[in-house]
Amino acid sequence: LRPDHARRGHTGRAGQGGDQADLDGLLDRVCACGVPVEQRHEGDPPAAGYPPAVQRAAYRAVREALTNVARHAGAAATTVALRHRPDALEVEVTNVAPVGPRPVPAPGGLGLVGLAERVGVLGGSVTAGTTAAGGFGVLVRIPTGPGSGD
Repeated sequence: LRPDHARRGHTGRAGQGGDQADLDGLLDRVCACGVPVEQRHEGDPPAAGYPPAVQRAAYRAVREALTNVARHAGAAATTVALRHRPDALEVEVTNVAPVGPRPVPAPGGLGLVGLAERVGVLGGSVTAGTTAAGGFGVLVRIPTGPGSGD
């Protein structure tokens, strides 16, 4: 996941891998469905990039969190923050408190559990809950040191 790709330059493929083009395509599709999403980057990713397993986990974290926003908060403004730390990639997806009627969620409920399992295999963690402002946030921390999914 690299911040230097232009959003308009993605390949348009429905990615599974998690590179920046895949993420940009995902965000474009979510925005087209009526959920306003802002993407932020903090820090610099490693020059060699992230291992494929880290990229996939980060992509799937964003996808799961945005699915939950659409399912539970409708068109609530949402921020996707990627924090490039020396020893980890942090992915945080937060939405503001929904205004007006909320969508009726479809049955399900195992997405965050599955995400926690996927990230846990890489030695990472998932924290999710209501924000102080009444929205919802998901914070995923994926270690990027040696043995982190090469």
